[in-house]
Amino acid sequence: PASANSVAAIVCAMDAGIGGMEFCNLMEGAHLKPEYLAKNAFHQIPLYEDSEGYCVAESTAILRHIATNYAPSLYPSTPQGKAMVDWAMDLMSGTIYDVLAVKVFYPVFDFAAPPEDQKAENAACLDLLAKYEQAFLSNGKKFVAGNSISIAEYKAVPLLYACMQPSVEKKTGFKMPARFVKYVEDARKEMKNAAFMENAGGYSIKEYAASKA
Repeated sequence: PASANSVAAIVCAMDAGIGGMEFCNLMEGAHLKPEYLAKNAFHQIPLYEDSEGYCVAESTAILRHIATNYAPSLYPSTPQGKAMVDWAMDLMSGTIYDVLAVKVFYPVFDFAAPPEDQKAENAACLDLLAKYEQAFLSNGKKFVAGNSISIAEYKAVPLLYACMQPSVEKKTGFKMPARFVKYVEDARKEMKNAAFMENAGGYSIKEYAASKA
């Protein structure tokens, strides 16, 4: 539950009313056990498994699967709308994640070593977020798909929320832009199970970040 990628899929599944989390302890190598590898040979989290044993991995693939089959209101109905949401998610899981996660909150969470030049990485993050805002949150748009939440928010918010934690700002000097603080607040209000980011038996994003203060 301290994994932003996992939280994206878990909260979406909980909000859609189709299930919840099954804990996978990476520190103990649970993702490398034969029974897990039989479901995902790439040994990554998150992994979605339905009641019939169907499995799919990668958070964006899981989000699309949930929205398409169980929560259509979270995925625009038009091809252009879907493409915009897909674009936002792919950027957040690739170009932005590689800097905002790996160079900012990962080192604080002890998921990666600190970068050689934290100030430079912070500046790179702010530049990417400014471009993301221009591309997806400009012209009065509240969310990527307009005024309604979509799976783009389920993908983005856990990552942004992790980088907003006091321990992250204290240790890295990274401060989330006000537009994104508001974006996270607005999106979390629309997520029925947003509290999972705050309280998960000591392993939520908020709890885990606090333990690293």
